[in-house]
Amino acid sequence: MNFFRRSVTSSHMILILPAAVLLLLAEIASFASAQQSIYELANQTEALSTLKAAIDAAGLADALSGNGTFTVFAPTNEAFGKIDSATMDKLLKPEWSHHLEDVLFYHVLPSVVTSSDLVDGSVVTLNEESITINATALNINNSSGIVADSVDIQASNGVVHLIDSVLLPTSVTSNIVEVASTKPHLTTLVELVVAAELAETLSAAGPFTVFAPNDAAFAALPAAELEDLKKAENKDMLANVLQYHVVRRNRYLEDFTASHYHLDTLNGEEIHIDVGAHDDHRKLAEDDHGHDEDEVTVNGAHIIRTFYGNNGVIHVVDKVLEDDHSHSSGASSMKMFIGATLALLGASIML
Repeated sequence: MNFFRRSVTSSHMILILPAAVLLLLAEIASFASAQQSIYELANQTEALSTLKAAIDAAGLADALSGNGTFTVFAPTNEAFGKIDSATMDKLLKPEWSHHLEDVLFYHVLPSVVTSSDLVDGSVVTLNEESITINATALNINNSSGIVADSVDIQASNGVVHLIDSVLLPTSVTSNIVEVASTKPHLTTLVELVVAAELAETLSAAGPFTVFAPNDAAFAALPAAELEDLKKAENKDMLANVLQYHVVRRNRYLEDFTASHYHLDTLNGEEIHIDVGAHDDHRKLAEDDHGHDEDEVTVNGAHIIRTFYGNNGVIHVVDKVLEDDHSHSSGASSMKMFIGATLALLGASIML
């Protein structure tokens, strides 16, 4: 069938297309202008149904539906099937939603990278951990293969490459003690946890939330007190101090919605959470993913960073925690805890 009729006028040629062909071209143009978002693509692709469920559970549907220039390494259903069911079931629970978000962000780059742009080397993902790409072998972290015939899937807010294994960040592979051990600003805390023989406790299933004083917080304490607590004979006192910085369950910043909270710590005493209670109006980039949150303080200490382990949450704080009595009297938290511990043991000491 001849779809074209020619009309020659002067030196011009006009192609006259049948109405059916014009309609088809219009539909193609309409589809191109209404290209699916990454979330819509996952929602309408059967092989990505588990990924779509994970996106929903993590509350990221809007983020992956809006504007953006993302590259997503998208695990297939079979990829998720390789994860042990207990881990997957845990991550899909609401109380582990930020851990799941962290896993998904580990699969996302902030800019569009097509398959032809892939090069050997490391690149930082949205969860601020690096993945290692082998462009020749088409794999990531030497484990997850990029599906060769399923790359460069275009979306309105980026590009998608299918992969055959889920990428696992430290929030899945490491407990909170192991995560803290990798942070250069938490070296003193890790040293004290080991000295107090609490590493095994804090490596258990939990979950726990640790309000972790950074090295600068410990450096602000009188050096003699800190050295005394490191002594073997004061191990129980040190454990009591550290347990005051730990609560049970995952406590994400978004959980603190009221102005004031009281939480029981592992040593039986309460800590006090205040939300937006201070006048300096400092803002916190929580999750390390740029979510702007109201300031959150714990007994007056500011939360300045958050990390995740497979058994809980680490909120880095800028002070060693003191209770209200020690804070108001000017006594250091170390002296307060030494006195409290010895009192519990039926002893007395002149502080």
